[in-house]
Amino acid sequence: MNSQPQFEKRELSVCIVAGEASGDAQGALLVKALRAELDASGVRLNAWGSGGKLMKAAGVETLVHIEELSAMGFVEVLTVYPRISAAAHRLGNALSLRRPDITVLIDYPGLNLRLMEDAFHLGSCVVYHIPPKVWAHGARRAARLRDSSYLVTCILPFEEALLKRAGVNARFIGNPLKDEISDFLSSVEKRKSANSNQTLVGIVPGSRSGEIEKVFPTLVQAFVRTRRASAQELKAVVPVANTVSRSHLESILLRELAQEGAEKLRADFELVSESSLKSVLSECSYAWVCSGTAALETALLGIPMSVVYKMHWMSYGIAKRLVNLPHVSLVNLCAGRELVPEYIQDAATVEALSAHALAILNSPEKSDAMKSELASLRGVFPEHSARNAARAILECYGQLPSEPAHRFHYKSARDVWREEREWGLNQ
Repeated sequence: MNSQPQFEKRELSVCIVAGEASGDAQGALLVKALRAELDASGVRLNAWGSGGKLMKAAGVETLVHIEELSAMGFVEVLTVYPRISAAAHRLGNALSLRRPDITVLIDYPGLNLRLMEDAFHLGSCVVYHIPPKVWAHGARRAARLRDSSYLVTCILPFEEALLKRAGVNARFIGNPLKDEISDFLSSVEKRKSANSNQTLVGIVPGSRSGEIEKVFPTLVQAFVRTRRASAQELKAVVPVANTVSRSHLESILLRELAQEGAEKLRADFELVSESSLKSVLSECSYAWVCSGTAALETALLGIPMSVVYKMHWMSYGIAKRLVNLPHVSLVNLCAGRELVPEYIQDAATVEALSAHALAILNSPEKSDAMKSELASLRGVFPEHSARNAARAILECYGQLPSEPAHRFHYKSARDVWREEREWGLNQ
């Protein structure tokens, strides 16, 4: 049973900063959980910062709207830099003037790593909720988190150990995606497929134009090959992200079908809104999924699958040098072992993708075995991630000295060098 922390203040000022839509969603969940915990202690929450419509609806005073911070790509960032810079200065000034008790930064490292350091040296209890991918971007980010935050709340299980090894006070609190899917699965059993005579195969090509150009043609070809080799009546469902042009996907699809001499199979492909990703994939017997959050979502749904990813050969070469991980997909990284096959770069061939799909589709035993393995992944994530994060944040705040000036100290270059050598950060 959770014991409520005791606070000297009757109101807590909390600055919470999200920079994009996903952060807005997680920020709203966290604010609701913080308010519920504080209400139980008789403390009022005064939340303000940067967010979108969801955080605003949750009662956050949005000094900066996430639309002011949105930009994709290097050229786009340059063209909107004055707008982003002005928004960043507005948040920085608010930190200086309002001196929040707690500062919560959600992902979005380009802005939030800088705000983290500013808030820390103002004496705020700094928490990084959903940290930048230190496992993909090297140890320097881990060092910044270690030196300028009091707590990092992680939503991926392997992040906690990695960050603790770098000296960061990290806590794995579960994943909001797991909570969403648990709620979804509790009701999905009541629903049935509209056409039980068809076997649905999911094709999830990603949400960025670059990865779609690399991956989607191969997946279309793999489905055509699988469709021709299967005795079942297969139909492909393709979730379309809101960042992707449906007409662009359609043009790629028609081009690949024409090259395969399979124009008549166009009726076997259905392009659907990604907002219904869970509903669509829950009825699939198999799925090819571009590596990313969608792969973890598919795995948590328990859909037999494989992970596919391709990128520019030069980008892949650089990534291999920078990232030293045993797996690529979040599914296998979270499980700590290979639950699903990964077809990356040159390994992502039409033949290999089709062979694995057919092996699963043609064997109920193999399909059930993979479903059982994927079900074990759900046990890795605790329930109620937002509540867990809220409790960890308030517990951290309650353990700090009451005087903000006593909460931090500046480190000399020699101190930083010594600690980085101790933690292996400058090897």
